[in-house]
Formats: sequence, structure tokens, C-alpha cells
Amino acid sequence: MDGKYAIDDNKLLAVPVIHVTGASAGGKWYGPRVIASVNFAASAHYLKVENTEKQKLCFYMLNVEHCDRSPQIEFVNAAN
Repeated sequence: MDGKYAIDDNKLLAVPVIHVTGASAGGKWYGPRVIASVNFAASAHYLKVENTEKQKLCFYMLNVEHCDRSPQIEFVNAAN
């Protein structure tokens, strides 16, 4: 897979649909959801929160369903 593309050679989504990252990342997210079935590569998730430290991060009505892998959400080195 070339890093420029979100779809890998096997036609799988290889990046998160939503990726919140960085020390100042945060905010209020209203109604993030999967509308249709998504086929993810092993390294990807629907939502990934990574390396957040300073800003408040809130999700309202977070609805993740119908993805073909588990876990569908990943938090890595995240603080609120």
C-alpha cells in the first residue's frame, strides 16, 4: 500500500475514518457514526484517538456499528 491512499491492495480501508491526534486536539464531536458496512485492514479502526493531552475531547451519541472488526475504536496515549 502506498501511504497516500486510504485503501490497501486488498480493497480494505487502511486508515481511521476519524483520527483525532496531537497534544492540542480535542473539541466536541456530535453524532459520529458508521452509516454503512466498512471493511477495515487489520491496522485500522473506525475511530482512533492518539497522543491527546491538553484539550477536552467529548463525543455525543457516538454510534459505531456494522464494522467487520473489533475493536472498532482505539485510544492510544490519550488523556483528557
